[in-house]
Amino acid sequence: MTAPSPTREGTRERILAAAVDLFAEHGFEATSLQQIADVLPVTKAAVYYHFRSKDDLLATLVEPVFADLEARLQAAQIGKPSPAARRAALTGFLDGLIAHHQMIGFITRDPAVRANPVVLARAERIQDRIDTVLLGADMDEPCRIVASMVLGSMYSAVVEHGDADPALLRPIVVESVEAMLRTVRRRPKVAH
Repeated sequence: MTAPSPTREGTRERILAAAVDLFAEHGFEATSLQQIADVLPVTKAAVYYHFRSKDDLLATLVEPVFADLEARLQAAQIGKPSPAARRAALTGFLDGLIAHHQMIGFITRDPAVRANPVVLARAERIQDRIDTVLLGADMDEPCRIVASMVLGSMYSAVVEHGDADPALLRPIVVESVEAMLRTVRRRPKVAH
């Protein structure tokens, strides 16, 4: 197998960059592959050469974000959760969100992107893993509610304030999340 030529690889990267800009400006659903081709300018066939479909292009855009977040969660697997281990896992995951804040904003703000089957499946897998890391595997419904609030607040803080100094953003988010998690730990178990 031969390595891709610099020109082909450059075209692929230009297509991805143009797609991000157009998706952010017009939304995923309202942007066509022809519009992406027109902006570059390349032919629509050139776009299809690199990406089978718009969904394939989207999957390629979000893959590095999801792969990084999953790797951070894998590295943070906690045997017996301790406050220090939980904080380290939370901080590592948050740092991943901060590193990808522009793409996280793109993913969370566009309903068509969030509903895309590839994005939805990966996002749900990440949700399950962060929930397990932070709250354990045997969550009841109140724990799941808090877990949703935790992840939602983290995404919101990063999307709205991702350009802020991480040294300022990180402790505020971590302390707020830990406060939410304490409400679950203090809550008495309810027998069903």
